[in-house]
Amino acid sequence: MNRLLLAGIATLALSVTAIGQGAEAGSLKVSIDLSKQRMTVKEDGDVVHSWPISSGRAGYRTVTGTFKPQWMTKMHYSRKYDDAPMPNAIFFHGGFAIHGTYATGRLGSPASHGCVRLSPGNAKQLYALVEEHGRGSTTISVYGTARDVAPKVATTKRSKAPRYASTYDDDEDAVVVKSRRSQAKQPKVIYRNGVPYVYVGREAARRYYAKRSYTSSNY
Repeated sequence: MNRLLLAGIATLALSVTAIGQGAEAGSLKVSIDLSKQRMTVKEDGDVVHSWPISSGRAGYRTVTGTFKPQWMTKMHYSRKYDDAPMPNAIFFHGGFAIHGTYATGRLGSPASHGCVRLSPGNAKQLYALVEEHGRGSTTISVYGTARDVAPKVATTKRSKAPRYASTYDDDEDAVVVKSRRSQAKQPKVIYRNGVPYVYVGREAARRYYAKRSYTSSNY
């Protein structure tokens, strides 16, 4: 009788252990590293996803700690921030949620008002995983410290006006042109038989007269 009782207790203990291990293996773990601005998703103990995120920027830091999803919705509009769209939102602590964003260019750096942003496709995948495993079997861990990156200030490097080689007019007088701007403001004027002409350069003059000679021979 005692042997049967002991065998029953041992069997029950093994069953409880197996159930516990099964629950642990079937759980979904979402780890959010604010320092690296990255989310890692483990399913059945294996890493299945690693995605860039955007957490809360300065003045709107994302809460840290370990949480369970509280409620979920396929599409939510922020009542606090001008009805901003929050697709595939998973709320885990009051107004803090994981959701998709269309500002994908900001992923990898703090940019939100406190929520954890994902690209729309990744947010949709995470939402489906939480639905599959259930909120009770999903753990969300948020840790680390976000570091804001100062925006780069655009600067324009002013280059010096190009200098051009000296050219010569028909009288072989040297004309130094310092820049196209100064040339446009003060065109070179030369005189032929008392008639002023705008100087265009030796090569341009040659092309003009060559063309004129060619056309005159055909008409």
